Amino acid sequence: GKQAVEQQKQSFHRLVVAMYPKFASDGLLAEQAQIVMEVPEATIFFSDICSFTAQANSISATELLQWLGYLFGVMDHVARYYKVYKVKTIGDAYFAISGPACLIEDDNLDAQGGPTVRMLRFASDCVQIFSGLYQHPDAGSCVRTMAERSAIAR
Repeated sequence: GKQAVEQQKQSFHRLVVAMYPKFASDGLLAEQAQIVMEVPEATIFFSDICSFTAQANSISATELLQWLGYLFGVMDHVARYYKVYKVKTIGDAYFAISGPACLIEDDNLDAQGGPTVRMLRFASDCVQIFSGLYQHPDAGSCVRTMAERSAIAR
């Protein structure tokens, strides 16, 4: 009855708030016909894993999910550190945006440079972490540092 409908509404509300930036979830929940945002400057990031199909075919489904979870989890930490908003992951692809202030709530957003600089730093760090080019003896330390700083900043 009414209680079941109310529970579904609350579940829907939590899902919308969890999935979308505040400006979009507010518009969706207010049943706005269009949600439009003017963005004077933005930088888009889209990555794809080289040889993903061959790699995915060489490991079990569990190993694949663990690997992708680790990979995207590290990228999420780096994104939070540089104030880059992850839009979503699509299979083996990572889609993010830097620029619209409404996506990242931070009074010191420009302290790390504009959206293009932040995105370039994000992309560069991800490449260094996941490629053989990163020669630091404790490659995980930079990820821990970024995770700690992004957690402290919240």
